[in-house]
Amino acid sequence: MRNDHFARVARRLLEIKAKATANTPWSKLDQSEIDQALQCDNPVRALAACCILASERPKNCPKSLAIIRNVMRGQALPPYVELCIYEALTHVDGCLLATHAEQILPFVENSLERRTVNIDNTVFMLGALGRSGESRSLRLLRQLARDADNGVRTNASLVLKGIV
Repeated sequence: MRNDHFARVARRLLEIKAKATANTPWSKLDQSEIDQALQCDNPVRALAACCILASERPKNCPKSLAIIRNVMRGQALPPYVELCIYEALTHVDGCLLATHAEQILPFVENSLERRTVNIDNTVFMLGALGRSGESRSLRLLRQLARDADNGVRTNASLVLKGIV
């Protein structure tokens, strides 16, 4: 029963995040569900924070980034949560991301080593960090530009061209 409830909540938060990504306004019910989810444990709390970041609502960004930063320091996440984090971080200003690089980059390095999720958003997020002057993200992008996977290599090369 608990797993069914978790699956429903997670699915609903992913629907809300998709609305945010599409710039579709949230309903009062959507907002209420996000507020409730922020009071839960991870990974539900992390998914709610991803919804907020994807909505590009600046007043809620610091709290959501703090939640994401804390979940990055914890145990391994389910792949769909990891993917949501990268999708959400692509909506955050690179300079703001750079202030959290100490927590983000080890998470990225672990993700790149495991390769459990599509890393397109990871590449774009690294580009945002690189444009803000974060040198370690540029190092990772250069490594990805030599990756065995042609798609990863192409995306990383394109992102690097836009920076250097």
